Amino acid sequence: MRNPPVRGRNRATNRKAVLCLLVCFPYGLLLMWRSARWHPAVKLAITACFVLLTAAVLLPQTSPPARVAGGVELVGAKPDAEVFGPELPKAYDVNYRGYGIPAAGAAPVLSEIEEVAERYVYANENGRYYHKVDCKYVAWYSVKLTPAVAHFSGYLPCAVCGVEPYQPG
Repeated sequence: MRNPPVRGRNRATNRKAVLCLLVCFPYGLLLMWRSARWHPAVKLAITACFVLLTAAVLLPQTSPPARVAGGVELVGAKPDAEVFGPELPKAYDVNYRGYGIPAAGAAPVLSEIEEVAERYVYANENGRYYHKVDCKYVAWYSVKLTPAVAHFSGYLPCAVCGVEPYQPG
């Protein structure tokens, strides 16, 4: 004699399939097709919805870039073919005399830029003073700081090595 089917197992399986469909859709689809005893039309409808939603989400990410209107058009296939496109600016015209020469004042000349060497001082973490690199109180564990950082961190200039005090401004 056959044992009657256990109804509690079917309900638990259906609940698990619905929960997985809501939380983790791919695993929910697998569970739905393998263990849930639903009508095949319902399973097909849910799968079709999953495919459409996935396509709608991935479509903007994988679509090719839009073409810009007014692009270049090549007319003819010979070496002397002409290229028709948007009007070039004056600076890019082949016959323009100033081609390749930057306009005056467009960029600073390197000789006009002043190079300012960054000054550094050294301070110990538990100390009260900041020092020059050749001071006797600088150790291998001293922290390298700019004078502004040392000043605003509460360090004072060392009187032994004669480091210049920081002047804000």
